[in-house]
Amino acid sequence: MWRDLWAYVQAMWRHWAGLLSGPTATVILLVWQVFAKTNIPPWVFWLVALTGIPLAGFLAWREEHRKLAAEGDSELRELASRMVEKYVTLAESHKDEGPHSLAELNLAALGSDALIRKTIYRMFQRIGRDPWEGWAGFVDDVDLVAFFTWIRDHRLNLHMTKVDEVAKQVKAAAQTLARLRDVK
Repeated sequence: MWRDLWAYVQAMWRHWAGLLSGPTATVILLVWQVFAKTNIPPWVFWLVALTGIPLAGFLAWREEHRKLAAEGDSELRELASRMVEKYVTLAESHKDEGPHSLAELNLAALGSDALIRKTIYRMFQRIGRDPWEGWAGFVDDVDLVAFFTWIRDHRLNLHMTKVDEVAKQVKAAAQTLARLRDVK
């Protein structure tokens, strides 16, 4: 706990400008009060003086949040690169390629449809052949995270099951889920 508290204090200190924004604004109000010959209630000074604390807290949180997001993005890019390399190795050795091999890579772990599509495109660029083997049109309007998760969860083998059949199942499940949400 003390280590976390110390890390928090250090993060807040790195955003000292945010901490000082409240007291700085308070000084400005004091000067204005003197020269404008007005009377500002004391609670306004306290309110303005204390606004710097949540501001510095937000700035510290945002800094840490951006670091974590960047680390996560880097890890996903590395995972995608490893998947591309594995697919290329399998395809070049003619051990396995095509939709079955894509499903075996657990592409759903990439967590985003866009990243999966980009990864598959990189596979295409590397081997010069369509990893979908002509089936890509059936998954153009399907979330590939859901598609590959469905294959994993239902233990489907894309040597035995066609891509278009799986795409229809995933679309039907998505429509059912949407209807259930609408009913609520």
